[in-house]
Amino acid sequence: MKNYFRAVCLTVLLSAFFSPNLSAQNKITPPQKSVQVFSVSGIDIPEKLSPEAERRLETFRVVWQTVKDNYFDQSFGGLNWNKIKNEFEPRARQSESDAELHLILQEMINRLSKSHFVIIPPEVFREIGKAKAEFEEKIEAGETEAQTNQTTPSIKEEPEKPSHYGIGIDIRFIDNQVVITQIEKDSPAAGAGLKTGYVVEKINGVSLKSFLENFRRNAIYAKVFEKQLSRFVLSFIDGETGGGSVRLGFRDEKEQAGEIEIRREAVKGEFVKILSGLPDEFVTFDAKSLGEEIGYIKFNAFALKTVEKFCGAISRFKNKKALVVDMRGNIGGNFGALFGIVSLLTDKNLVIGAEINKFGKETRFVQPQIKNFKGKLVVLIDAQSYSAAEVFASGLKENNRATVIGETTAGSALPALTKPLPTGAVFLYPVGNFETPKGNLLEGIGVEPNVKIALDRRSLLAGKDLQLETAINFLKDE
Repeated sequence: MKNYFRAVCLTVLLSAFFSPNLSAQNKITPPQKSVQVFSVSGIDIPEKLSPEAERRLETFRVVWQTVKDNYFDQSFGGLNWNKIKNEFEPRARQSESDAELHLILQEMINRLSKSHFVIIPPEVFREIGKAKAEFEEKIEAGETEAQTNQTTPSIKEEPEKPSHYGIGIDIRFIDNQVVITQIEKDSPAAGAGLKTGYVVEKINGVSLKSFLENFRRNAIYAKVFEKQLSRFVLSFIDGETGGGSVRLGFRDEKEQAGEIEIRREAVKGEFVKILSGLPDEFVTFDAKSLGEEIGYIKFNAFALKTVEKFCGAISRFKNKKALVVDMRGNIGGNFGALFGIVSLLTDKNLVIGAEINKFGKETRFVQPQIKNFKGKLVVLIDAQSYSAAEVFASGLKENNRATVIGETTAGSALPALTKPLPTGAVFLYPVGNFETPKGNLLEGIGVEPNVKIALDRRSLLAGKDLQLETAINFLKDE
């Protein structure tokens, strides 16, 4: 959801630059404006709100009531939710714009200190709608990337529908630096000479150091998206429509500064609906052999289309002795898809965990498919593995079906729903907690790997993926 992250991040940066009081509201609450009251025959009558103010007040009440009615922890973590309303409603009433209200709402739900609580502003949906409309206009005009840029070879066929564009890299924060951790074969980045281990320092002339300082200045949204900063940064490197170019400033293996402009190319994948009310997610899927005995599958989100592709890959790998499922960078997604994929990796019934809601606890079972993979299994995880990816890893690990290798996951694993708001924003909110088969909670903790190993810049500069190499060596030694 790169376009979603870009739009949210722009909102964060704008508020950081132009609304310093708002960005610090969780530390210092600004003085509240008084509500004017008119007296008629001794009866106090509050000043009538404008239609816009009424809409913002109604939005506040919808968010507050939704949490009150649906939050899985009806003790609200020890908070008095009625007092929270009394504290924030006057501020919502006096907010002078939808953007100001959305910040107030985000600050309020941040008090619960749980993941999957986000106010998604309507700018996100407008940007995505604009991007898709621009692409459709190109299709109607008969334009394609190949027609408009004959001199630049495309590594993928031009898609027949809206696609995502990128330069073929992935990044992570390593020692507080944005480091390139993966470069796709034959990608624009590979053709431009970028290498794993290079440090990205600028994007289109903008210093990432300044970018991150501005991001963290907005304490309200920084608290929500701090763990996803690498995705934020990558969203500015990649694009949505028309390709275009990006100019990267980097530091190479000799610590020499360099700068290069790289044209984006269409990425293989497709937009699919994962959660109602949210923008479609661009889902990628890769399956390949790592030698004669080991198969490899990597996808970035759990969706129904992913199950179909995974099933096809399992058919291809039916004669393999082992399989690596790479969950690094997987954002989670549809729990139904999660259960479907697990059913292709077991030959017996599994308890994958239990969902805890305000009514109690519901155990989640998975039954095996007739066609399933019975060989050895490794799951790769890192700090960018979220939600359903964490449930997937913990379920297979605690059932002794897979060995988990990598780094501790994000600890963001709450089943969630969405609700449209009167301002045009969408409210993402959790309705449950999730407990692993052994009774461990994932939220705020994450999945601990069986074999813990982190990526480091030195090995990346040498062209090594230590986590994947560890998985391969583990399977060969078994």
